[in-house]
Parts: sequence; C-alpha cells; structure tokens
Amino acid sequence: MSYYDDRRDYRRRRDPSPEESYKRRRSQSPRRNDNTLMSFSQFADMTRDQLYRSKGRNFVLEPEELDRRYDIYKENHMKRLIETFFNEHSGQEWFRLKYHPRDRQTTIDEIKERKRHELVGFLDDLKEKKFDSVSFDYVPREGEQEHREEHEEEEMQEGTADNTLTLFIKQVPIDVKRSEILDVVKGVPGFKFLSFSDPRIDKRMSRFAWVTFEKGFDMREAYSTLEGARVGDFSLRVAYQHNNRPRNKILTHEFNTPQRLEHDLKQIKSLAVHLDQECGLDGNHHLDQYLETLTKDMEEEQKTKKTIDFYVEYLNKVHFYDYYSGLECASPEDHQRRLQTCLRHTRPPQTPPRRELGLEKVDESVLIRMDPPSEGALLVRKGGKPLDVQIEKALSLNIRKEGEGKYRCTECQKLFKGDEFVRKHIRTKHPSIIDEETEAVLFYNYFALDNNKLDLTRNPQPDRPTNRDRYGSYSNPGRRPPPPSGRRDPRQVRSYHDLDAPVGGEIQLKYD
Repeated sequence: MSYYDDRRDYRRRRDPSPEESYKRRRSQSPRRNDNTLMSFSQFADMTRDQLYRSKGRNFVLEPEELDRRYDIYKENHMKRLIETFFNEHSGQEWFRLKYHPRDRQTTIDEIKERKRHELVGFLDDLKEKKFDSVSFDYVPREGEQEHREEHEEEEMQEGTADNTLTLFIKQVPIDVKRSEILDVVKGVPGFKFLSFSDPRIDKRMSRFAWVTFEKGFDMREAYSTLEGARVGDFSLRVAYQHNNRPRNKILTHEFNTPQRLEHDLKQIKSLAVHLDQECGLDGNHHLDQYLETLTKDMEEEQKTKKTIDFYVEYLNKVHFYDYYSGLECASPEDHQRRLQTCLRHTRPPQTPPRRELGLEKVDESVLIRMDPPSEGALLVRKGGKPLDVQIEKALSLNIRKEGEGKYRCTECQKLFKGDEFVRKHIRTKHPSIIDEETEAVLFYNYFALDNNKLDLTRNPQPDRPTNRDRYGSYSNPGRRPPPPSGRRDPRQVRSYHDLDAPVGGEIQLKYD
C-alpha cells in the first residue's frame, strides 16, 4: 500500500482562511463508508476548520502538532481497515492459505519448490555472464522524464504460444478455490506449477492465476484444453503469458552515498542469506564466488555497487523480492507483473525530492521480513496485536471472581485464592487456551505485518447487474415490464443523503 504524503506541497501554499478551508474540505473530503485515506492537505483543512469553530479564528496550530495529529490519524485509519478486512475475509480459502499459521504451510512449501527451480535457471544465466552488465544507477539524460509516480498494476497482455511456457487465467472469482482449479490444470500434459495473484479490491476481488508447463510441451494444446474449461459455475479464460518490461522508479540520491551503499551492502547480503536459509538454498555462496572474480580489479565504490546490484537481481529472480521497494510475491509471474525497477539517482537534486520511497521504508521492510516483531511500537504502528497482551486477555476471560480471595477457573471450575494462581493453573493445565490464542494472534499479525497486502484504501467496485432494463428492474431478465401506471409528482422528495458530508461526520481523535 502506498499513498502520496503531500505535506511539502501543502506548506508551500499560503495559510487558508477559515472560509477557504471549509469550502475545500467540503469538496475534497472522502465520502461516508469510504476507505480512502485523506491526504495531509485534506486532513489539515478539516482539522483547522474544526479548531477555528471550537477555539476561534485566532487559534494557531503549530506545524509540528499538525504532523503529530496526522500521523495518529493515519495509524488509526489503517488499524480500522486492517481489522475490518480481516474480519470479513479470514474465513476464505485464499486468505487462510496466505496467512493462517497452519494452512499457509502448503503455500510456503510450494513457493520453496518454485524458488529451487528458479535458482537453477539463475545459476545457468550467471555462468553465461548474462548479469555482468547489470546496474541500478540512474544517470539522467537531457530532456528525459523521471518516473517518480506510483502507477497502477499493469493489466495482463497476451503473448504467443512460441515464446512462453505459461498460460495466465483471467479474473478468477474469490469464491473459486485453488484446489478446484488445480484439479483441472494438473491433468494437462506437462503441468508444473499453479500460482495466484492476490485479489484486487477494486476489481470485485478477482484474481489472476498462472499455469506453468515443462519445456517441450505443446502450448497450443494446453491452451485449447483449458480455454473454456468449467470449474463449477466458472469458465476459465486463458491467454499466453506476456512479460511486460517493468517501468523505472527513481530513488533519491541518498541511496547512492558511500555510507548508504555500505549499509545496503551488509543489509542485502544478510537478507539473501536469510531467504536462502528459509528454503534450504545456497545461491548466495555461488554469487559471492562469482563476484569475487568479477570485482577483483574494481575500485572499492564500484565493487560495492556491483555487489549490491547482483544481489538485487538475485533476490528478484530467485526469491521474487525487490530490495528497494520491498515487493515480495509468491511467483515470478506475479512479481514481474507488479515490479518497478528502482534506480539510484547519481546526482544530488536541485530541489528536495518527494520521499515516497525513503531509506527508512527500505530498512523497515527488511527488518519486518527478517525478524517480524511480536511486540513493541513497530508492531502496534503496523496494526498488529502484541501477543503477550492478547494472551493475558484470553486468560482473563477464563477467570471468574466470586468473592474476596475466591477466583474460579471457568474451564474446570477449580477454585483458587488469587488471580495469579488461576493464570498459572491455566497455563499448565489448559495449554490449549494459550495455543488457540497464540494461533489467532499470529494469524492476525501475519496479515497486519504484510508489507504487500492488498491496498485497503481502495474502494470496492460495486456489483453491476447484467439484466437491467430502462425501468431499473432486475427481477425479470429478458422481459420488459409495463410502464408505470401513473406519473409521479417530480417535486416529491423520495430520499436525501448529503454526499458531501465528511467521513462519519466530525472525526473525533484523541491526541493526548
């Protein structure tokens, strides 16, 4: 998930009058039941307007206090979206296969197998010196436009049968299970892998899927077999896979300073070792041996950059992880679809750049990937729940105070003299209570800490009935109902809803 923090642009404007602030807030504020995160300027206008009305027009809100309030608003907003989405989708197969501590193990094993397969191809390309010229430096040319903007995920384009071993399946509904599609595709000769993208909130939660085949099999035959195949009420719509060339994303010059390059070198090598160990791979050892020969005559800074660039390429190709953006996917096809090639700017900017993708974000993504927090400020800020706090809450639910010095375990009805004795008793005699709560918290936190989870700030696309007639009826598809028997008074008000009302009326946040 990403958004544009427009604080710099907002502060370049003159301080708006209360009247201007109110008009802008009314025209720009998100609608009710809207997931959209307010920009800094929208939040600032709303906050100033509220304070002007409650404290008078002469009230001055310091920039530091406005920053603090906006950070609190963002944190609370994302926590609400995370909890709401989790409660709505935690029982669905796709969600459990990705986040549930037990159910996700099948997915993890399949990803490990895919990474072992990709490592073989990477090492072959390494021997053929295909990566020797790789560089993630950006040197601007005269008149060239720098691509700093976030862009929408690319829509899949079709390839041909002669240049691919993969078919992609279009718009798989959320209620179609992976196992159902697997039963269909695994019967096709040469089948090797099946992978899915995450659903798209703004595409009615539909997904892409990819079916990869062994070399040497006839892709036209695979296409004809799967096109139109039925999976319950769903018909497969397939196409030949086409890999789009990733767009560039220009990083700030700070990523190219000697201090940051040294930092990234240590961090990316540690990350590669960690990801290799998860899958039982040794790709980083092969990479170090190759780089030792390749960089032996290079200057120190050039050697550092070349090593970082090779590791960036290695993580992308083998682990489907982009170091600079933190993008991580379950398959190379989905990774290629979503990837932006991040390039380090080689020149200091004349004006301060926007910092949507900053140093702190890179470090935080790596930290969470290598050592996910189970407590502390980072976990709370990302919307997670501290494990120890939730376990204490679960213990409290199984303790009933019946009088002074009388505490009962509701699981076995045994009586104790103190609360602390019941807690110890539950931990030792009823460990299933702790285990169930631990699993539930891990389930929630795996989702909350996922840097690549769905963009929850997108608004769902409404369902559109397919058999609507000009009279607005959907109940009789194929038949046109008779016209209304009489004319209505056009002055009659049927309903009224203020579409310009801000989210939930006045937003009340506690800043103390």
